[in-house]
Amino acid sequence: MEKKIIDDDIVQVHRYENEASTKDLIATLMWGDEVRVTGQDAKNYILDWAQQVWEKQADGISRPYWEFFQAAIPIKTKLCNSSAILKVRIVDVGQGDAAIIETPAKKMIIVDGGQNEALRQYMQRAYSHVLREGSIGCEAVVITHGDEDHIVGLHELLSKKRFDQQNHLLNEPMVKAERIYHNGLVKRANKGSDDPALFGIAKTKDGKTYIQEIVKDPRDLPDAVLPKIMQDWKKVLTFQQKCNPNLDCKNLLAGDDQAFQFTENEGISIEVLGPLAEAIDGEKLLPWLHKSPTGKSLSGSHTINGNSVILKLEYDKVRILFGADLNRESELHLMDAYPKAGGKLQAEVLKAPHHGSDDYIEEFFDFVQPVVSVISSGDEDPFYEHIHPRACLVGTLGKYSRPNVTRPLIFVTEMSAFFEKIGIAFVTKTKKVKGVQVPDTKTEYLESQTYKKTCHGIVHIRTDGKRVLVAAHSAKPGLKEKYVFTVDKDHNIDLK
Repeated sequence: MEKKIIDDDIVQVHRYENEASTKDLIATLMWGDEVRVTGQDAKNYILDWAQQVWEKQADGISRPYWEFFQAAIPIKTKLCNSSAILKVRIVDVGQGDAAIIETPAKKMIIVDGGQNEALRQYMQRAYSHVLREGSIGCEAVVITHGDEDHIVGLHELLSKKRFDQQNHLLNEPMVKAERIYHNGLVKRANKGSDDPALFGIAKTKDGKTYIQEIVKDPRDLPDAVLPKIMQDWKKVLTFQQKCNPNLDCKNLLAGDDQAFQFTENEGISIEVLGPLAEAIDGEKLLPWLHKSPTGKSLSGSHTINGNSVILKLEYDKVRILFGADLNRESELHLMDAYPKAGGKLQAEVLKAPHHGSDDYIEEFFDFVQPVVSVISSGDEDPFYEHIHPRACLVGTLGKYSRPNVTRPLIFVTEMSAFFEKIGIAFVTKTKKVKGVQVPDTKTEYLESQTYKKTCHGIVHIRTDGKRVLVAAHSAKPGLKEKYVFTVDKDHNIDLK
């Protein structure tokens, strides 16, 4: 058996019967994916294949088992022995953010996790080949800020235990983190959105309000002062530390680039551009933000969003900017800190800020000038309805794309998803009881316009530092939307 790397953009994998017969499309691979080649015939490379299948057991608990069989890819497929491909997946988690970065050496960084189980479910499928042999190793988990639609899915992911190949639940995590980074802002229980004590000790200087209590590790705070979401997060951190006594948990500020030194030997740099602290009386403090950049009313939601961790990844000529939940005021701060002439904010790929909100400054996108913009959104719950993405934001991204790029690429995770109408269905909604979703019989009803999601809107970005492949799935097996462009030494774009 030889480990090989796919050197074509898109390759279909079928179940292998014999030289004359392959059937059942079982996967679609992309540039940079690894396969295990066991042989070949006149038409196919024959692959060792395993897939994880989940089914409910007699005790009512869903457990996985592994199916092992042979698979095939066309003999014309280009293969190579080593990979220089950086992979970024923007995962469809509904309303929220989640991204997986995987370096050519398979070092993983997870940025946010959404507010449901979607990221966990995706990783159980996409990395089942890793879970056969052990936990999924993750060099760093980054929580850009502590809102539910960014952190709750990480509860789901990092507290999940792994099953072995004999279907036994092990006392080790499905994903084992080496480092957990965050922005240092932790909301306190029973504090209003405009209360300066919402993030702990505050300080006023020259008429401006600052957060003085920037938290390194939330476990240092007592449960009594924390909302339940942060009490749960403390338990996740404790579980992860039991499995990795050397777990590093800390907050990041702009300039803390040493946090990602583990990528430098691969020629990948990751800069921390935000949150932007200010030096006040010898301390680095984070500013309170306002309901509008020119207003005086403090806003806790704008403050935690605007002080998100902002990352810029650079691999040779290709740059990717992760915009977290930036808003008008924080974008203005970034533009002041990193003038356009310096090009610090410019990137070929942008994870667009705040799920496509209309709380943005047009000129900020002129600083970035993205070729590819990915909006992570999904208004699938009336309790979290935000009308994302806003039409004006989508138009602005196109307007301020890279000069001379006549067809800028704008992906939206919920628009890249596909749904099948299944007609009349009997629906029972769920409610949360003691932190667990259970059926709520009071909400049972017949629904004539019922749909199910048949394809999640995950956006794949692959690059060797010069060439970029961007692809999304479709509901039709094997059919993908893909684009390819190259970036030269001056960051000029050739969009093919």
